[in-house]
Amino acid sequence: MLSRKLEILLLALVATLSACGQRVQKDFDYEVAPTRYQESRKEAIKWIEQSMTSDEWSSSDISKLKQLKELLSNSSLNYVSNQDGTPCAEAGRTAAFVLHPNNVVEIFVCQLSDQFSGSFVSQVLIHEVVHLGGDFDECSTTRMEMEITKASGRTPFRNGYVTTCGLD
Repeated sequence: MLSRKLEILLLALVATLSACGQRVQKDFDYEVAPTRYQESRKEAIKWIEQSMTSDEWSSSDISKLKQLKELLSNSSLNYVSNQDGTPCAEAGRTAAFVLHPNNVVEIFVCQLSDQFSGSFVSQVLIHEVVHLGGDFDECSTTRMEMEITKASGRTPFRNGYVTTCGLD
């Protein structure tokens, strides 16, 4: 029997590998994300902008934050209502995932996110854009997501990786 921590890490790895490959086929139904999620994206962009004013960042960090803001601003934001055959269904606990085959940048919000507040989804979108920025490790992505959220003056929500990654 796998330990709970190992199970979560394996599921995250499967979702990351399946979602981040260069030649991923979208053989699932999706639609443009509803207004609610578009608003969460605007809020997440604002958080990234606000975090850039923090003295905690180095100049290379600021460059990375600018890149993340640009990626989030220009990515396609989609909604997956039928989760069969998607990373949404991998663990039943996936709020969103990213794809970027052939330099097309897409964020997919899973139906699970319907139960979360707009601010929680904003933080999820920051997490996903950190992946789009090239960090596919769930723990370092979560760390960066939390640092951006804190630097923007907010208290980060706890996601499923916080305890697993020792970020308590």
